[in-house]
Amino acid sequence: MTPLSPDLLFEHTSDAIVVLDAGLHIRRLNHRASMLYRQSAAPLIGRRLLEVFPDVTGSSAVSELEATRAGKLPRKFDMFIPGLFAWHTVLAVPHDDMLVLFIRDITDRVRREQDEAVRSAVRSIVENLPVLVTITRGPNHRIELVNAMARTLVGREDMEGELLHKVVPEASSQGFIDRLDAVYASGQRFEGRELPLDWLPPGADAPRRSYFHLVYQPLRAPSGEINGILHLGVEETDQVHKREVMARYAAERVAILEQLSEGVIVTDAAGEITFVNEAAKRLHGVALLGVAPEGYTEAYNLLTEDGAPYPVEDLPLSRAVHTNQPVLGARWRIRRPDQTEVLVSGNAKPVLGSHGERVACVLTLNIVGPEASKP
Repeated sequence: MTPLSPDLLFEHTSDAIVVLDAGLHIRRLNHRASMLYRQSAAPLIGRRLLEVFPDVTGSSAVSELEATRAGKLPRKFDMFIPGLFAWHTVLAVPHDDMLVLFIRDITDRVRREQDEAVRSAVRSIVENLPVLVTITRGPNHRIELVNAMARTLVGREDMEGELLHKVVPEASSQGFIDRLDAVYASGQRFEGRELPLDWLPPGADAPRRSYFHLVYQPLRAPSGEINGILHLGVEETDQVHKREVMARYAAERVAILEQLSEGVIVTDAAGEITFVNEAAKRLHGVALLGVAPEGYTEAYNLLTEDGAPYPVEDLPLSRAVHTNQPVLGARWRIRRPDQTEVLVSGNAKPVLGSHGERVACVLTLNIVGPEASKP
């Protein structure tokens, strides 16, 4: 039986083989190595490996080659070649004063590992985001990923792999699944604020209404086809309830102020008029909102006691706005649109917040003397 030729093995082995001399010059390489290096073999012969691939200079791979040559023992290591954007695993074997490199391309494997590392990092980030995050796949919206906040909201840990409408059955009857179907079919992003959901939360004795700010973002496969939806959500129930409470307080305040016999004018922190009760409207003959301090005198036709236009900066309400101090016992005249005049007295006070900041100002006024007179 004829023994196998070393040259035959050299050329037809599954490994790329490169032979380097003591100076790391390429002395020989097989066909698989030239394919791996994406160059013809002949021009590479005699050139230093670091000349062919200068971007590996100073890398750990060069240190490994030097250590193999010095230690006279085989070493295995991975080598990244930026110019090829490729990863190789290398078994370096010393032979006399040569180095024989057995090389395999592991780029696909490394990329898979890197992709998985990225996916794992992204999953870790998503898991701890302070928003509701869910990813569903397919037209039936099968759950692929649910983060911690979404699991806590629903009260389940084992949702992945289930259909969304089975996990939250109320979503079907209240239009949420219809919205998802529309996003999946059209590829158009959906965003909705304060969307109500009547459901039975985990641990609750009775159904309740919750409100959510939701975004449905279509996801596409490499082919461009839609294959899933990213769900982002923030529960807004507390904000809605707080706003409803504030609205109720505001309505109650208005109702109370409207019943007072004295006139009341309220401004915001900047002094712009936001409320005029019925008594104040009756005294002025008008109820103009949105008037800033510099417009008080002209808008409400305010006069000093002797009938001159009242300087804006001296008006009781203006002084309370600008100085943050109460003004008590002031007197002035009002000329109504029908040209009747009324003498009034009043107090202007800033309303301070919990940290001492001005949040509003209030002017109260009462008529002094006869109801009205013409100048």
